[in-house]
Amino acid sequence: MANKRLNSLDEKFKKDNLKFEPIKNKDLICKDCSHKYDDTELPCNTSKCEKFDIKPVEVFDGGDCIEYDKER
Repeated sequence: MANKRLNSLDEKFKKDNLKFEPIKNKDLICKDCSHKYDDTELPCNTSKCEKFDIKPVEVFDGGDCIEYDKER
């Protein structure tokens, strides 16, 4: 039974268009948000901002953010 599950996971990873690259603020709506933290030296800053300890999944999926505020 365990081998069957592993094989189906192997197939899923082969078929999915997964990317294993770091996500940066420049890749998200956060790129010009006044609440973002600088993530150039600390990649962990991409996951948080002044409004969120951890940004919503929607943001990481390329969606909008309810707290987005364009830099002036």
